[in-house]
Amino acid sequence: MDSERARRTQRRRSETQETRITTPVRRNEESIQWKIQLTSPACTEVGEKVALSRRIEEHWRLVGWGSVQRGTVLEVD
Repeated sequence: MDSERARRTQRRRSETQETRITTPVRRNEESIQWKIQLTSPACTEVGEKVALSRRIEEHWRLVGWGSVQRGTVLEVD
């Protein structure tokens, strides 16, 4: 039974989308907008809420949240 549980856990982990930020987050001093650049594409809509997490001491911590203002559309072949 433990092996079945391990397989389910592994399957859930593989389904989670992880996208990394390549450049430091830049903040506009006049507002609270941040600009980030991702290492891989992420499917999202304008206005959708997102969360920024960081791994600290073996645990994921919420470090920021917000909504998508704009982005780049990528064509799929």
